Amino acid sequence: RDDGDFNITLRWIPGHEGVQGNEHADQEAKKAAEGQHQNSPNRELPKYLRDSRLLCSATALKAAHKIKSKAHWKTIWEKSPRYARTRTIDPSMPFSNF
Repeated sequence: RDDGDFNITLRWIPGHEGVQGNEHADQEAKKAAEGQHQNSPNRELPKYLRDSRLLCSATALKAAHKIKSKAHWKTIWEKSPRYARTRTIDPSMPFSNF
């Protein structure tokens, strides 16, 4: 507004605090995030999740591909005839940002 004569009040509202089931869901989500949660038994999953792999984000696929590519390149590099000589000149090879 142009007149500048207004007030804004912000309030934090605990959206799920005290709601039955949500406290338990929060605890289970925290366990899963920390790697403490066991996977659900297959029979307890919905049918569409039992028979197929879960989808993966493009970012996760790119990161996994980058890790595999670097490992593959390192294996090939270590078998190269130039590897031993280059290691004596620069032991930091292979460069991680190459």
